[in-house]
Amino acid sequence: ITITISLYVSNANFYDTVIPMPLRNKEENIAENRGARIDKHLRLITMLALMSQGWMLYELHWYRLFEIELQWIQAENYCRNVGGTLVSINDPAENDFVHKLRKKNNIWIGLNKLNDSLGIYKWSDGQEASYLNWDSTQPNEPFVDCTYMKYDERHLGTWYDYGCHSRLPMYFVCELYI
Repeated sequence: ITITISLYVSNANFYDTVIPMPLRNKEENIAENRGARIDKHLRLITMLALMSQGWMLYELHWYRLFEIELQWIQAENYCRNVGGTLVSINDPAENDFVHKLRKKNNIWIGLNKLNDSLGIYKWSDGQEASYLNWDSTQPNEPFVDCTYMKYDERHLGTWYDYGCHSRLPMYFVCELYI
């Protein structure tokens, strides 16, 4: 038996057919295996839908650059509305991956100290910041709570502190954990 799943993604403006997935023989215990089989199909559909909308998979997380200029708070809310948060960067390889997404623009990242009375930076998903890639001059503003990755030919992928409510909106990268 072969099942063909058709997938329509309204944002992507296309209609596509997912690769047929053969089912096992009739003799297998359907009740025992149905959940696993359905789960595999749903994961495939989710992956195809995310890819069609511009999301990229890296280390089991999904990332997308949004070329919409927003303030940090607005960008974080936008990411939450699509099911994620502003990107959390946990090592140099992930920083390099995000850096390559940004297309010669400054981008907001999720590092902030908005909800910390001690002024300690955390990621917007609540993680402690175990990896930091501040520029050598940063952070330099004690009353500035948010962070962006600067586009600068000399300092590739370095971070700068900046006001969360600044009048200079930037693009941003959202991260999904699926």
